[in-house]
Amino acid sequence: MFDSDSQIVNEYLQSADVQPIGIQDAQSRRLLDEAVRQGCFALYAAAFGQDFVDVLAPHHREAILWHWESRMAFIENRKPEYWAYFPIWSRGHAKTTLARRIAVVDALLSVWAEVPAYILYVSRNATMVSKHSKSIETLISSDNVKRFCPQLSQVKKTEQGASKGYSVGLLNTLAGVVFHFAGLDEGLAGGNVDDVRPTIVMLDDIDGREKSVVISEKRFEKLTLEILPMRAKNTLVFFAQNLINRFSVMYRIQSGHARVLTSRKPTVPIPALLNPVFGEKTVGGITKDYVISGTPTWKFYGIERCNEEIDTGGGLSAFMTENQHDVKQSAEGLVHKKFNDAVHAVSYSQFASVYGAPDEWKQWYKVAFSDWARTKTKFHANVAGYAAVSSQNTAAPGLTFIIPFSFNKDTSPEDVAVRLLSALTPNAFEETSWQSLVNDAWKRTNAEQHYQTTSERLSFATGYYKSLIPKYSRKVLSAYRVMAGVNSHSEDKVREMFNEGFGFSFVPANPGKTDALEDIDEAMRVDYEMPHLFKEGEKGYSRFAVLCPDDKSQIPDIINGIEVYPPLPYPESLDGAELHDSDLFRFQMSNRRFADPKLIASGEVADQMLKLHDDFGQAVQFIYYKRLLSNIAFTSEEKTELSLSPKVRQISLDEMPDSTEKDMTLQKRKFELDKLNKANQTKQQGYHQKRYARR
Repeated sequence: MFDSDSQIVNEYLQSADVQPIGIQDAQSRRLLDEAVRQGCFALYAAAFGQDFVDVLAPHHREAILWHWESRMAFIENRKPEYWAYFPIWSRGHAKTTLARRIAVVDALLSVWAEVPAYILYVSRNATMVSKHSKSIETLISSDNVKRFCPQLSQVKKTEQGASKGYSVGLLNTLAGVVFHFAGLDEGLAGGNVDDVRPTIVMLDDIDGREKSVVISEKRFEKLTLEILPMRAKNTLVFFAQNLINRFSVMYRIQSGHARVLTSRKPTVPIPALLNPVFGEKTVGGITKDYVISGTPTWKFYGIERCNEEIDTGGGLSAFMTENQHDVKQSAEGLVHKKFNDAVHAVSYSQFASVYGAPDEWKQWYKVAFSDWARTKTKFHANVAGYAAVSSQNTAAPGLTFIIPFSFNKDTSPEDVAVRLLSALTPNAFEETSWQSLVNDAWKRTNAEQHYQTTSERLSFATGYYKSLIPKYSRKVLSAYRVMAGVNSHSEDKVREMFNEGFGFSFVPANPGKTDALEDIDEAMRVDYEMPHLFKEGEKGYSRFAVLCPDDKSQIPDIINGIEVYPPLPYPESLDGAELHDSDLFRFQMSNRRFADPKLIASGEVADQMLKLHDDFGQAVQFIYYKRLLSNIAFTSEEKTELSLSPKVRQISLDEMPDSTEKDMTLQKRKFELDKLNKANQTKQQGYHQKRYARR
């Protein structure tokens, strides 16, 4: 056994003011020494029964070993490899049962090492706290645990003999071990008992099933700003919780959206079944879902138990969430249900393999868009970009492509306009960039002397930009076929800046909450039986895409002489505050949601949108609400190309190698063009003759 000298105590405690009484009984000391010497599973068997140990699955054993090795590291004055553990297990896999027993073993190990322990056991609410308190009180009062340390079930008293340590929320034991039970709604910042900081924090079911960003955020803040700061440098954290939904605290941390408790042991969610196959059958006139096959991850929660859960619980949907952790792919409440990142994200090189060049979209009809914001947070951003429609004389005409931009907080309207123009061509004229032109205009004024409010600044700035920039920008916008722009009806000053100061043609849009959503769904529709237009060997035909950077960590395919890479995956571990451009577009389109419907006296209130992750979605709504992508007129060149035979069109010629056949096709093309020009001339002559005849 290790000596409880001052060096270990000082390392182990936040303060050394409290000394444990320890085990007064030599027989108990001998039994505990022997159990610890034999190892963790021997102690668990002696304290809770051999049957408990025999039923443990590999994931249960991993959790027990993590705690044992980490606590022993602290006792031996070493740093553990991992300071936290997340048992994300299927419902019914004994998360809470094991958490309570780990808490008791943590106490026994501290008694064995003769150091105080403060076990902070946190749950969601007072009802759950009461259950944990009574259960652990029962465990430490059991004959098996009392054999090792009778004082663990005895209440500490003051010198006057008054009880110092029992309530529903507190067990302050004679063994120098404190069990503190708290609901997440309690204010615990800075909490300690007898100057001892927590030696382990047990987080057990702190998440609820509410699909509420607001509630989840409050719980997250309670955990990160009040509970976790109570830790000392020797505190372990055991977070027993399944994922529940995409808003839960556990999902945010486990997925990496929130970088909290990053010193945890890497774990993966353990479902009830591996490779499950589900079916449906009718029994007694009632149709039910059931498990056909699958491999249970715990022998005591097999297929029969899974079917009971489906039958008597919330059905297959609840089973998939609670037992299979299928929360990420759930489309419940999604605004853009048809958006599929695996289909709609197209890399620039994939785009080029079909259209010939990564910037070919610049030559097409396009609409500028803006959804203005003055912030850049995990929930909102200032976004803009283009929606371009492929021309009729291309390999795949009539497809819509989004080229998205996002901006940091406090970005000015000028910055947005400059980026929109620079995406088309970097320079306004010769070697002068758009930003240089803006800077030059700014230097010519004493703008600070002319305005006091933001609105006044924008009006003043528009006045001096419009005398310099539009004469260059309008030529560029016309040449690159930017026919219109759209932004929120409420941002009139921003729109004035775009139009008068930079030569755009933005129009206001004010769609209702659900206006144009069906049109967007139709535009994003995917036929999973047809080949993908840009991804060889994959299914998923769609006429909508967002252009993304190439993932050059992959080995490229060579298609039409072009090195083709898949799109760079957007980092799902980040939240909206750390995502930009196409990454943010993909994140927001995958996460824009409706609030849960509410039932009021007059009926259900539905279709209320959550005001988060909606910036790009709103911008796309603006475009489809104003119908800016419909009824696009062909250019004269496109009309001519479509009038030719398919074999002699330019796109067919571009694909033909140099050969006699290509030379003959060129001659046929010339012949058809000459014939077409003569027909047009005859048509024009007839038109003029009729005009003169009417005169």
